[in-house]
Amino acid sequence: MIAKTVQITIAASCLMMVACSSTASLGHFTAASTHNVRNLDYNVANNTSVRTEGESCSKSFIGIPFGDSENRQQIAMDSAIRSGQDSGTDGDMLVNVLITETDFGFLGYRSNCITIKGDLVRLEK
Repeated sequence: MIAKTVQITIAASCLMMVACSSTASLGHFTAASTHNVRNLDYNVANNTSVRTEGESCSKSFIGIPFGDSENRQQIAMDSAIRSGQDSGTDGDMLVNVLITETDFGFLGYRSNCITIKGDLVRLEK
């Protein structure tokens, strides 16, 4: 009986050590740059610039995922733009963008969030 219990414990321990991996799309963007873009004119006067942020989180409990899992950077970017527009800013693009990722895990719960902060501005024609 004790030997059977030891075998079950070893088998359960081995199953807990098995890892999973996944690949997800982070988003599709019309324009992105890590450098200043030449000839990019935008207006920061008359309520057309505001600091805004958006977030997209993927969560799981005991390996069962829920929340956003695909296109998370795009979802966070869209959320930041909508948030700035909801505050009354007539903007259509983020500049001076900071993208951060935070992970948190505790007793079978895991959370991974992407946060995008930037200045929402309106492009000049």
